[in-house]
Amino acid sequence: MTAAGRRRAWQVVRVGVPAAVLVTVGAVALMMLTGKTNEMLASRGSQSAQSAQSAPDAGGSPAAFAGYPGQHGTVMVNSIAAAGGIRLAVGAADGHPAIWRRAADGSWTLISASSSAVSQRPGTDSLLSVAHGPAGWIAVGAADSQGSQQPVVLTSADGATWQAVTSTAFTAPGISVMGVTAGRSGYVVVGKQVSNGRTFAAMWWSADLRNWTGGSNGGLDGRLESSAVYAVGATATGFVAAGTHGGCHTIWTSADGKNWSVYDVPRPPGATDALLQQVAVNGTRVVTAGYVVDKAGDAPVVVVSADGGKTWKQILLTAPGGVGAVSTLTAAGNGFVAAGVTGPAGAQHAVTWSSPDGITWSAATPVSAGQITALSAVGSTVSGTAQRGAEPSVVTFAAP
Repeated sequence: MTAAGRRRAWQVVRVGVPAAVLVTVGAVALMMLTGKTNEMLASRGSQSAQSAQSAPDAGGSPAAFAGYPGQHGTVMVNSIAAAGGIRLAVGAADGHPAIWRRAADGSWTLISASSSAVSQRPGTDSLLSVAHGPAGWIAVGAADSQGSQQPVVLTSADGATWQAVTSTAFTAPGISVMGVTAGRSGYVVVGKQVSNGRTFAAMWWSADLRNWTGGSNGGLDGRLESSAVYAVGATATGFVAAGTHGGCHTIWTSADGKNWSVYDVPRPPGATDALLQQVAVNGTRVVTAGYVVDKAGDAPVVVVSADGGKTWKQILLTAPGGVGAVSTLTAAGNGFVAAGVTGPAGAQHAVTWSSPDGITWSAATPVSAGQITALSAVGSTVSGTAQRGAEPSVVTFAAP
């Protein structure tokens, strides 16, 4: 798949915020280097792997996420968020958006089957990101109906009953939404818009989940170079978003969620393209992650700030042959945990990286459980979902 094609795929978003530990992932990592990533992971299941452990439910088997009653399609978890004692996961089941809630015994129950705003939308939908803030929960994603993609934005006061947002801010043609977060000054949704043949980054802000305002994007209108935003996180002083602009991996910062400044991160020597698709925040430290493209293929990269987004440092992560990408990321303990895939096409495997500070990262460590599609940390435990075949399972890691 070309770099341009990868940017059109669903992207990953990982966010850690003070009010809720939040991490989101899309399907890009399953598509990046080969169309058969799950098959490759299954074939490598016997290799020596690191400490990813299946988390049992009340019945003693690995916790699973059910699809809709009477249907038997693929189930995928794209995001996990925790707030106020509630832990939700969002994604897709049987071609519909899906929301699960974790019970005290560790099992996950599909809660959206009775919500017409969620389960009865036409076309093929998937929720990509979920966040919690003062006004409640919000989940965003994409709907593909008869070849036309439209944004999906759902809100809930309690995480159980959901309504579709009808704001005209999301009804303009060519809008795609990929990420969401909540901070002290409100909620921010990020994505892109295609208009008159131009593709440009798009942001929206709301204080109450009802009234939405389109934000600036640093003055980018797609006239010279295309841009898009795939991830957003809340800091103590505002927001940080990440994506791509003109082939550079790009970071946006904002104090209020409405007015944004843009910074194109210089590509490493020899790189021809780059993209950031996750954000995680831990105190004053911000980590964005994705990949750069060079002659060897895709290489995993993080771009790190120790001062809340004022200055940035770029770090290439270790990967066999230098090839791979970060597909999910979370703040955990005092540091960060990332997961992704490494290796050339036809020989990929799932791995994790960990860091105590966002600057120093471990070597890529193989994981046998399957492709990690979402991560979320509560206390000293990092929980995630591993995808192998048509069903996800729960895995756990130790925080750094």
